[in-house]
Amino acid sequence: MKEKKETSLITKTNILAHFFYRAFLLRLSNSKMRQEILDEVQISKHNEQIIDDIEEIIANMGELKTIIFEVFTKDWTWERIPALIQALLIVGAYQITMTDEPKALIINEIVNLTKSLEPDFEFGFVNAVLDKINKED
Repeated sequence: MKEKKETSLITKTNILAHFFYRAFLLRLSNSKMRQEILDEVQISKHNEQIIDDIEEIIANMGELKTIIFEVFTKDWTWERIPALIQALLIVGAYQITMTDEPKALIINEIVNLTKSLEPDFEFGFVNAVLDKINKED
């Protein structure tokens, strides 16, 4: 019997962020995102937990956005935020509110991804939003 290899939080977060970044850039509906899961060859080489996480995020997309909107200041709107940051916030909100992963590690990983993938964006914004979500959870 083949043993399942556990995917690290860092790898999982990175894959989830890239999947949703692409989906947000292409403005895919939830049903189109689900089809992407079936079509995506890249994901198939990873464990089933990542696919389950993607499906869980899609199923809870409205709730996750509401959680994020509740901690935004008046100056920020969803449309004003770059698609990559939207993806990172969705993944972070999901991991904080719907998984048992260590919350500080989640926030740190999302902030580090923000710094490396979108260096011109103020990573402090991402940190503040996720920290507020964590405190309200």
